[in-house]
Amino acid sequence: LTFRHGGAGNPAIGSAYDFKDPAAPVRRNYAFRDNWSTKDKPLGGAPQGAVHLPGTVFMHGARHCAFADCTIAHGGWYAMEIGAGCTGVVIDGNHLHDLGGGGIRIGGAGAAEAKQAPSLVTSRNRVTNNHVHDCGEIHFSAIGVLVTHAFGNLIEHNHIHDLLYSGISCGWSWGYGESVTRENRIGHNRIHDLGKGVISDMGGIYLLGVQPGTRVYDNVIADIQCRYYGGWGIYTDEGSAHIVIEHNLCRNCSSEGFHQHYGRENIVRHNVFVFNAGSGIAITAGTSRQTGYSLPGENYAMNLVFVGNVVLQDGRPFFRQSSADALALEQFYSENNLFWDVS
Repeated sequence: LTFRHGGAGNPAIGSAYDFKDPAAPVRRNYAFRDNWSTKDKPLGGAPQGAVHLPGTVFMHGARHCAFADCTIAHGGWYAMEIGAGCTGVVIDGNHLHDLGGGGIRIGGAGAAEAKQAPSLVTSRNRVTNNHVHDCGEIHFSAIGVLVTHAFGNLIEHNHIHDLLYSGISCGWSWGYGESVTRENRIGHNRIHDLGKGVISDMGGIYLLGVQPGTRVYDNVIADIQCRYYGGWGIYTDEGSAHIVIEHNLCRNCSSEGFHQHYGRENIVRHNVFVFNAGSGIAITAGTSRQTGYSLPGENYAMNLVFVGNVVLQDGRPFFRQSSADALALEQFYSENNLFWDVS
């Protein structure tokens, strides 16, 4: 099947989707954050990920459905959305391109809502073998594959390129707060030619919040170009925790191949970071950053384990830190890595 010209207008940002259709049922947008102001945004526009946009193919409470070998093109929103309460949905082998928004959204109820309505939790979906390109043509911050509040999803063997923001984004809880996002698998994806000097603070693969069991593996990421700062290959942003990142190749990024803003107990092993214009890797903050942590006692002692990686540079530093403790010996464990400067 081919779907064309879906997703009209510029939806306003708010706690419910604006489908531009009075006959459509009201659906909660669980990616909307209560502290996002809407009064100054009459034309819409989300602070991150263009999450005010629904999918032109929109699923709510769907179980064990498949979209295979379809085309979605020339639309104004995300191509597809696996929304609240969906599980077992397969999106395989589709061609998603020339879109005002992004490729695929996955997400349902967040941690607080999930306790009250567990049927609205989204989990165990598969996004595989899709070609996503030339997206974000209207809404520049749209993402190739976006996972907000969801767990146990598989994102493999997708080809994502020619967007102005991140290729794959996973996680929607800032800091060390409670999250439903965990056990997601992001592997064997080819991601390249993102940013193009238009947007800052982005990554080929972007991760956010506490995600025990999430694994990022065997991805090839290249040519990530930011506007002013933050064109990273793999980016663990605020509070990223308990994530394993292994066997990835990141090259020719306008910032570092890997950047951790602040996080805890992540493992980065057996990756190759090649000829990135910033430093080889960067860690912004150490254990002094405790945002969102509310339990008694110290929340962690180790921010990153960095083992068996190759960092290849040409006249650029191997490491960058923004706080004095980010690379402290008791916080940053580094062993059996190869650091090489061809100059």
